[in-house]
Amino acid sequence: MLSIEGLSVVFGGVSALSAVSFEAMPGEVVGIIGPNGAGKTTLFNAIMGLVSVNSGSVHLEGKDITGWPSERIALAGIQRTLQTPQVFQQISVMDNLIAAGIAPKRPILTWAAFRLPTVRRFEIDAKIRAAAELNQSLLREEGHKLAGDLSFGHQRLLEIYRALMLNPKVVLLDEPLSGLTTQESQVVLELVRSMRAAQRTVLLVEHHLPSVLSVADRVVVLAEGQVVANDRPEVIQRDDTVMRVYLGEEDMGIETTGLL
Repeated sequence: MLSIEGLSVVFGGVSALSAVSFEAMPGEVVGIIGPNGAGKTTLFNAIMGLVSVNSGSVHLEGKDITGWPSERIALAGIQRTLQTPQVFQQISVMDNLIAAGIAPKRPILTWAAFRLPTVRRFEIDAKIRAAAELNQSLLREEGHKLAGDLSFGHQRLLEIYRALMLNPKVVLLDEPLSGLTTQESQVVLELVRSMRAAQRTVLLVEHHLPSVLSVADRVVVLAEGQVVANDRPEVIQRDDTVMRVYLGEEDMGIETTGLL
């Protein structure tokens, strides 16, 4: 589904990513872990076309999407969330979902200005899908609330639900558990499992290692912009080099056994 081949990104002479390569299959959850500054968010930004790639490529279902504008990549089937939730705070939860669902394959500014029937059809379709998404979510009782009035954790959940509105093939989750309660974290992990069941590919950046190990099919470890390990969770958690050198096991207080 997603192939990263020799991806390198340089900022002002400093290498943020260096020849990063890995693949993610349909219905596979790939955990992306590593210390701060390892290049995890830069990797997501490179996949989404938000930073210039110095070398290497990104392929979606065999198609080279390297250098595409981010909106084209999103419409092609890749959605992502951010470390800090970005929701439209002055409109309702439902309208946030509707806005995410109105995304035709070509610009509709002129259509929208004149309220042409095509735009109304997009709106009706988006409202139907938003209602279905909301009804299945933890936010089903908060559909008419302003998004800015939600708790931080619920804003993060809204961003994830919104990312699913266009039925993406690949979802990039950047620290989705940060700031969440235990209940909210479990909801997100169940969402990840449901994405896998729907044959969506998920790339999960997360600092809470036990959660990554509990849900990922495979784990890619980044350090100083390079892939230093790429293996099954049960192998990664027993790799002393990964735990001690790249994750700072002793400082983080991570128990490396019995996590699965």
